[in-house]
Amino acid sequence: MKNRKHLLNELEYANEHLACTYYTTGEQAIIETAEIKAGKYIMKEDVEHNALVFVLSGEIDISTAGAVCKRVQGRQFFLVCAGDSFHGKAISDTIILGCTFDRDMSLCNRFSIEQLQDFKSTVKQDKGITLLPVHDLLFKELELTRKILCSGMLCIHFQSLKKELFFLELRGLYRKEDLARLFAPILGRDIDFKDLVLKTYPQVETSQKLIDKLNMSSTAFKKKFKET
Repeated sequence: MKNRKHLLNELEYANEHLACTYYTTGEQAIIETAEIKAGKYIMKEDVEHNALVFVLSGEIDISTAGAVCKRVQGRQFFLVCAGDSFHGKAISDTIILGCTFDRDMSLCNRFSIEQLQDFKSTVKQDKGITLLPVHDLLFKELELTRKILCSGMLCIHFQSLKKELFFLELRGLYRKEDLARLFAPILGRDIDFKDLVLKTYPQVETSQKLIDKLNMSSTAFKKKFKET
């Protein structure tokens, strides 16, 4: 994201926006966009929230816990899990947009992400990370959102509303089986345990220290880990 001083050229009453407590950037932002020149890197260590990353244009090699140097083309998107790290190298000039969300996020008010668990067993799971194409209608929504963010409208309420729109469009434009593949890494019978592990493991150096920190026996941890 550009420097704040260069963001507010298109907004009326720019100083009011800048002074508002709901004007949000950096770690507090829900939606962020970045332009990465060819050969340059983007890195995010110990991701705090789950995030959908949309590659709007260009080409980038990304590495996460589930993939190493995975080539992602423009108009594709993928999931980065909380507790993971994200490294990317742009092969050509690339524009990305990321949207963070918590595990209680729903696709709509009648269908939760966790309900995709019922469809997980019906599809073949991808090795590494799942890449899905950005639907043409969703792409228009993402592009409009990026342009508005770049104009300086960084209100947290605007970002929250846009996040809900993104997920509603996922619900309406994609098959449940494909969404189950996408969200598979965060689906499980014990989400609290999964979140606890993802939050804790960056703080320790070995699996035994992780087990000790969670105050569990090795047998109980291994059983629960395998189940989840």
